[in-house]
Amino acid sequence: LEDSQIKYSATDTEKRPDLLHELKKIDSALDNLARSFFEDEKIATARELTVEVMSQAVDYWNENTGLTRADLARKSRIWKVYLEQDGRERTQTLDKYLDLESLPRNPGYKKVIRTADFVLTSLKTDSSIRHKLELSLAKLQALT
Repeated sequence: LEDSQIKYSATDTEKRPDLLHELKKIDSALDNLARSFFEDEKIATARELTVEVMSQAVDYWNENTGLTRADLARKSRIWKVYLEQDGRERTQTLDKYLDLESLPRNPGYKKVIRTADFVLTSLKTDSSIRHKLELSLAKLQALT
């Protein structure tokens, strides 16, 4: 909009000195709106990648160790394992990171990255899940 002001003659701006100021305010508001949309998209993408990374890390862990999420939580020392009254082990917090609907509003991206790093460092088996995890992890790290 500010660029369109150049098309007006000098007399137009003399008659309306506030016009240029108003156009600059509109430009600024549009810039802020565009940044807001970009930031919202970035957050949505980071949230989706968080679930993707955790799911892939758990899948890769299970596939290569035959162990459970509780074993991953316990060995990594990143997540807590809760013992139910019936003796079952639960990974309540870790489980929230496996579904976009249950993902906390402000996810702990560092915990997710540490979990993926732990799994990738602990296991060296080459597989398609490992390659997907490495790619997803790199994307998440670039966004956060």
